[in-house]
Amino acid sequence: MCCLPGPLDVSGDRRRVDRAVWSFWSAPFQSGYRGRWLTERDHLMSWALSWSTVSRFFETTSLVTDSPGARLLVDVVGVPFDSVVTSLDQLDPANSAWWTLGKLRAYRQTSPFLHFDSDVFLWTALPGRVLTADVAAQNPEAAPLDDSSYYKPTQVSETLNRLGGWLPKDLCEYVHGGGSTAACTGVFGGCAWEDIAEYAATAEQLILSRPNQRAWDQLNEPFRDSGFVEQYYLAAYCKARSAGNPRYLSYLFSSQAESFSPVAAAERGYTHLISSSKRSPRLMALVRRRLRDDYPVLYDSCLRAADAVANRGARGAGSTFCVGATSLTRRKAARRV
Repeated sequence: MCCLPGPLDVSGDRRRVDRAVWSFWSAPFQSGYRGRWLTERDHLMSWALSWSTVSRFFETTSLVTDSPGARLLVDVVGVPFDSVVTSLDQLDPANSAWWTLGKLRAYRQTSPFLHFDSDVFLWTALPGRVLTADVAAQNPEAAPLDDSSYYKPTQVSETLNRLGGWLPKDLCEYVHGGGSTAACTGVFGGCAWEDIAEYAATAEQLILSRPNQRAWDQLNEPFRDSGFVEQYYLAAYCKARSAGNPRYLSYLFSSQAESFSPVAAAERGYTHLISSSKRSPRLMALVRRRLRDDYPVLYDSCLRAADAVANRGARGAGSTFCVGATSLTRRKAARRV
């Protein structure tokens, strides 16, 4: 049994996130992203377990999706979100290779919120410094300008500049100033929802702006560059607005290394099935068992839903990068108080 922390000191700041948001744009999933999951059943069970574990710690929950996503997750699986918004119907499926567009549109909220990826599970309440932050994210990630990481900030920015593309001023300044950090958005949001909406709108413009299409076509890495736009630009945006306010951006984990520490993940009560861990038979078995033991109604619903959807079958496990995998083995999660 996990124990909830005691009363949280918010240092006089009455702003506090009490709303959890998820997003699902079905177009990228149908066009290839579904292959990142071991089976269709595991994808649905991850959704059910994410909602079940996260919703206990928030007043309301919301899903931002499109019409096919609403039919799958709400009508078929029966995940009981408090509100469902199908604004992602407005996105062009022709841009589905840019999978992050759905998340960016979901970030344009009108009140404080935290957005959770559907492969994130919470076992205890998030700390007050995250719930009261202007902007909160999972952890910083290395994005060196020598392009030795996933983000390739020098290659992307130089290609955009060379081919007459457009970059936001704060992104240019971040690259020129040696910006070498991205912000992982497994969990992301905050109380400064107007700033977050501005960041998200600008990031979407960075992808869709007509002057940038030649550069994006030459780079030809929309899956990779979705991370650059969403997470590297997020760090740039926050740095430009955090002058004089070192607490503007708060991370759940202080570093990427800490996020992979089983001890730190257990202390935070947080699990994130990163990358190919979603194709690990061992980890997916833990997700299924946890959902079956703790939330049997949704477990049965997922089984029925998987039978109604073409099951793609098992795929190779690959590497299993996972934040907080050990928490999946606990018998019971802390209950909301």
